[in-house]
Amino acid sequence: MTFCSHSKSRKHVISLVLIFFIIYDISFSFLPYLTSGRIAVLFLLITNFNTTSLDKIFYWGFATFGLALFYALFQSIYSCDLTQVSRLFWFIIYGWILPCVVSFYLEKAEYLYRLLFFAVTLQAIIVFVMFFNIEFRFHILDILEVDSNINPYENFQRSFGFTSLTGSAFSIVQAGGFFSGIYYLTISKFNSILIKLLIFLGLMVILLSTVLIGRTGLFISIFLLLFYIVFISNITQKIIILLLLFYFFQLDIESSFIFITENVEGFKSEWFITWIEEAFSTRNNSTLTEINNMNVPPISLETIVGMGLVKSENGFGNASMNDSGYIQTYYSLGLIISVVFYLTYFCLSFFRWLKSKRNPLVLIFLIIVFLVEYKEPFIFKYSLPFLLTTFLIYENKLQES
Repeated sequence: MTFCSHSKSRKHVISLVLIFFIIYDISFSFLPYLTSGRIAVLFLLITNFNTTSLDKIFYWGFATFGLALFYALFQSIYSCDLTQVSRLFWFIIYGWILPCVVSFYLEKAEYLYRLLFFAVTLQAIIVFVMFFNIEFRFHILDILEVDSNINPYENFQRSFGFTSLTGSAFSIVQAGGFFSGIYYLTISKFNSILIKLLIFLGLMVILLSTVLIGRTGLFISIFLLLFYIVFISNITQKIIILLLLFYFFQLDIESSFIFITENVEGFKSEWFITWIEEAFSTRNNSTLTEINNMNVPPISLETIVGMGLVKSENGFGNASMNDSGYIQTYYSLGLIISVVFYLTYFCLSFFRWLKSKRNPLVLIFLIIVFLVEYKEPFIFKYSLPFLLTTFLIYENKLQES
């Protein structure tokens, strides 16, 4: 009995570490090429790969994405840029193959959502500690390779975590964890009020962590919370949540925030509040204005077949001069192959959803993935497609059970 309990505990810890390693894909300074995500992928592929768990949708996607990969490889011969090849290769591994392997390794949907929720809550706590404790922040950053145009040793307006992800990409992963927590509430059958309160507390910790990381994840989390309150929660939960929100909005949030952060070294609370408020403005939103004013390469013979370039010739910035994932892929792979790639991924994901219980929360997450790609190539940052495809596969498992 004791041996079994130790074995289960060990598997729980290993599973939590694997999920954490995958979604945060940590690049250590002493292991720059072997990221935590790749370690987890190797472990799971070696120990749990099983072709019997693969369906027709998987093979259709694998064939189409594989053809796009070979096309990008052919382009790299004359472009000398392997960025798109790398993007597609790791998308296939993280966003298409790995979710199937994870679904075989972690059989129950409830278990997966609980692990994701715990992993993101843990990261949210680390975010707060790194924000308020500069010394701890530097200790963590000294062992990580952080891919960001923001210098984490000089810029204290944004918080970082135990991950190489930063900004919007990091905040969207946190929003994925927020989604997991909400969904965990809907599929779990427990009567303990204490457990429900702890889950709500974890959700609030995750939500607040996005405030310090990036506005995209904050906006997604708030939208998911509102959807849960209006369409999913029962009458009792609605009353409790509304009372808590009423109490919350009676507080002087701005003054409280300034008071809490006044001793954080290098942090300018007034600028930060303005930056957050701007995210919810459609008229004076500098991010939307900047994206809308970015260069869009015109359709020509070259852009129809693709330039094969993601990086500019000097290695800085991107060749398309546009941050949007759609535009970067269009410029690199060409109009035809990029449309095939995105349309295939959307249609196969939607077909998976149609085969499931058609939970509206999962459909919303699917739509969000393709909406935020307009801002940055989040699909090629792997954590997001991993979460989406994993959610959809588990939805199918719930339908079968």
